[in-house]
Amino acid sequence: MSGRFAANEMQAVIAAAIAGHGIAQLPYQVAEAFVRDGRLRRVLDDYTTPVGGLYAVYPSSRHVSPLVKAFIELAAERLATTGTSEDDKA
Repeated sequence: MSGRFAANEMQAVIAAAIAGHGIAQLPYQVAEAFVRDGRLRRVLDDYTTPVGGLYAVYPSSRHVSPLVKAFIELAAERLATTGTSEDDKA
């Protein structure tokens, strides 16, 4: 898809969509408040994009501090329990 406006900064994309310049592909968690207060509305309900990944990047696997290990484990646990299903979006 091509158009007159493209941005790689989410706040610019949100502002353009709210201003009526077209549609925006946004993460549900980001768009939810704007949809709730009526500034945006969901379109293309049947269209979804592949789920991406989140990666923890650190210098060396041999010398990872216990705090970094604990953070990675906690983040993985929390992210595993906060997935958004279609039922969450209704």
